Amino acid sequence: MKQRIIWSILLFSLLATSCLEKPYTPVVPVDENFFDWKTVSTLNLDVKVDAMSESLNNYCRTVNVYSSPLFDKGSLMVSGASLPDKPFEYKLILPTSLNKVYVEIVYPDGVIKQYVQNISAETSVISVDTRVSTKADEGIQTPEIDVPEWGPVPTSFDVTINRDFGWMSLSGNKTYYVPAGADVSGPLSCSNYGWNTYAVLYIAGKLTIEGDASMVRSSIVVLDGGELIIEGTLSTYGYAPSSRPALYVMEGGKVSIVPSFNFSYDIDLEGSNSMVNKGEIIVAGSRISYGAINMSNGSPVLYNTGTIRSNDDSGYGDIVFSVNNSASIYNDGIIKASEIDLSNYSSITNYANGNILVDEYYQGNRTNLITNYGKVDAGYMEIHGTVDNYGYVGVGDVEDPASSTDLYLLDNSTFYNHDGSLLQADVATLKNSTINMGEGSIVSLNTLKVNSSGYLIKNNDDAYSLLIINESLSLQRGCAINGDVEVWHKNLGSSGNDLEKDYKNKYSEEVIWVKNLEERVTNIPANEYNKGLGEITPPAPVDADGDGVMSDTDIDDNDPTIAYRSYFPNNTEYGTILVEDLWPYTGDYDMNDAVCDYHIEWTSNAQNQLVYMEYFWKLRAVGSTKKIAMAVQLDSIPVSSVSSVTSTHTIVGDLPLSAVNGLESGQAFPVIPLFNDPNELFPVSTLINTTPDYPLYPVNTNSFKVVFTEPVNPSYVSLNRINPFIVVTDFDNPTRNWEIHMPGFKRTARASAVLNNPNGLSQADPYLSNTGMMWMIRLPKSIGYTIETYNIENAYTHYRLWYESKGQNYTDWYISPIDETQIYHHND
Repeated sequence: MKQRIIWSILLFSLLATSCLEKPYTPVVPVDENFFDWKTVSTLNLDVKVDAMSESLNNYCRTVNVYSSPLFDKGSLMVSGASLPDKPFEYKLILPTSLNKVYVEIVYPDGVIKQYVQNISAETSVISVDTRVSTKADEGIQTPEIDVPEWGPVPTSFDVTINRDFGWMSLSGNKTYYVPAGADVSGPLSCSNYGWNTYAVLYIAGKLTIEGDASMVRSSIVVLDGGELIIEGTLSTYGYAPSSRPALYVMEGGKVSIVPSFNFSYDIDLEGSNSMVNKGEIIVAGSRISYGAINMSNGSPVLYNTGTIRSNDDSGYGDIVFSVNNSASIYNDGIIKASEIDLSNYSSITNYANGNILVDEYYQGNRTNLITNYGKVDAGYMEIHGTVDNYGYVGVGDVEDPASSTDLYLLDNSTFYNHDGSLLQADVATLKNSTINMGEGSIVSLNTLKVNSSGYLIKNNDDAYSLLIINESLSLQRGCAINGDVEVWHKNLGSSGNDLEKDYKNKYSEEVIWVKNLEERVTNIPANEYNKGLGEITPPAPVDADGDGVMSDTDIDDNDPTIAYRSYFPNNTEYGTILVEDLWPYTGDYDMNDAVCDYHIEWTSNAQNQLVYMEYFWKLRAVGSTKKIAMAVQLDSIPVSSVSSVTSTHTIVGDLPLSAVNGLESGQAFPVIPLFNDPNELFPVSTLINTTPDYPLYPVNTNSFKVVFTEPVNPSYVSLNRINPFIVVTDFDNPTRNWEIHMPGFKRTARASAVLNNPNGLSQADPYLSNTGMMWMIRLPKSIGYTIETYNIENAYTHYRLWYESKGQNYTDWYISPIDETQIYHHND
């Protein structure tokens, strides 16, 4: 009996102090133009995706948006479909405290791309466009060869050669011409040593030069259809200041030289020496006696967009190229040679259309460079210098290792394998050298050896490259693999290829090791250079219900009407609604008169239209002494858009709310009642779980599901269009009059239009006081609530700073700091 008396006293005391019907004015700015008290912001999400192969292009790319950098299922907020011709556009509603979102795109071939998007107060659009490619996706950015143009060909000439000649010497500023149809021969030379003398020989017919030909300060131009045969050695030397090429072969022109071509410059004379080939140059040679193209002295330059080969057109061709003393080759055509020697500050640039086939390639170490944008095939390659590879470099016979020779990178050499390129070799031996791998590049070797001094293979880019080892990898002391490199080692685990024993501590933590094809994780799309060696074959499309969404991302691949599910706050968490019940009076501002958690799920089809929504709710506490009912209105769709409503809880009675088939009658918009009295959910109706010494009542989860007549635009049923409210009335005489809503939301059609205390309300919004205070707030996180009569401003110490800044600062006020002594915890 004594306990009952004490209990009654406590109850009377609380009833006397809780929710008194008199104004309690919290410390808030008196401002009619206050803010909306929202703890969320709305951003436009726009995700555009790139095209795929024809067999996969029409399948949806699944877009997932997460709140966590772990990209985990529990933090999933939004899911939908994007196609190349139909971007994924979504009204994304996020907590204002969130400063990053994490966007994931899952492709039909299993490839996953992930993006981190920063959010600030100024952010209005989150845009992800995979068509803005990474460096590797952009392909190889190739410069174009800049070939000197000869200019106009004269229409008349000083000397016309239309018959055989005993000896001819080109001289003076004269033009010589072998006309079309002529077939002439004889010895020819040019000895123009005067500063202003310059001879040009134009060949439209056929000219055979008997013996050696020495061209000094002169040019030979082989026109379309013209043919020049030299039965000896052609030597070109410095020429006049006009800087015209010494030999210019037009498209359709042909030059045959036996046995060699000395392409050099007499340093006693002024000017540089160059040659342009747009047609065909054939240099005779055999395995016994090679032909030769010698480029030395005075920085000679060769431009080739045609073909240079030996008279033996099989294999590499029997020509030795000697490129030294700052000589340069610019190739955008075909060069077939038995040997290329690059030395003494010389360089080769092989453009996108360039194809160099060489039996043996040597590159010295005195600032020598080959830059390759096209294709280079070498039987043997020895590098003492630098290689910049943007295309394909192949060394040895990778298909027939028994007959193959090696790649050597020696003495501080550096091989740059740039984005999207391929280096392929049978056996590669590295000595104190480096292979730099750009993103999406591939190095494929049967065997990688080390020569005493170690090596470094590294990738400093943001996306992975691929190192393929078919047989064995020597990764001994002084060797290392660093950065974003996937190593596909097909003999991993066999003798001498043990990851733990032989390779331990010789690679960085970013390196990925795989043995089998099915373990590969880095997909590198095929391009014209990489032979598709890095491409992971996509799995066969599996779409059981035929809606265009792959089975691994479809929430129900047996139902073509649904495909995706989005959540608020996310897949696992709840938010909280806090209510003060004395509207239109301010009350005690403890904001615990109704405390209800909520979680919302939207289910959509492959066209990103909503098929149904589910609303999960948990009434956690009731600090009111009045009768409280609760409901949710969908503000932007008519009742006719709702096919059905099913609820796990059925309300009791008809006042203040009534329900027929889950909806309240007499409403223009769908209103779904949750409960008419807390007593439907707890043993009592008032003061539930707000006083630590009172009984603790368990909280249960309920839900309702709204199925739409036709799929609807998700923006029509977004969080900002879902309008929860409570109806406050008396227990003895319940009426359907007083609704309490959040600011910015309107009363339903059945609420009373008559307002008590109109002077205490904002003229702009009846659910704001004239001091700017609200009676209901919806938070994007489940939080603790105050003990009965404890002001929320004191429990959440940044709350006041937040609303004084009109929501601009301390947007995470409900997360921390918190005075736990004022937060309800039951006294067990």
